[in-house]
Amino acid sequence: GRNLRTRHAYGKLSGILGTRVGKRWSLTTRMDVLYKKGITSSIDLPYANMPEEFREMARENYAFLKADQTHLQLTARADYLIDKALRSLFIQAGGGKLFTSADRHQTLLDLTLGTTF
Repeated sequence: GRNLRTRHAYGKLSGILGTRVGKRWSLTTRMDVLYKKGITSSIDLPYANMPEEFREMARENYAFLKADQTHLQLTARADYLIDKALRSLFIQAGGGKLFTSADRHQTLLDLTLGTTF
């Protein structure tokens, strides 16, 4: 069979700060810190029947999934109130970083435009 299992303990800290700017604008910032501690992990794959490239990819993926991880995320959002019915337009920008004990890291950037109603 093909099985990959990991168990982690999680801890998360979040903070949000918001303010109104004038009659129509509001600004919100958010910060999240998440820590995942690996507890147990196991992998059962038929390595003998796999090409070497796939074996290496499976080992890398497993190392990443079972690793201790720290996620840092920052987001800023600006809302423009269109009318008294609380419809608004917004722009949101965010960025984050993932650090792992397996020395594998990721960077995330995002930009969102939208409307609320």
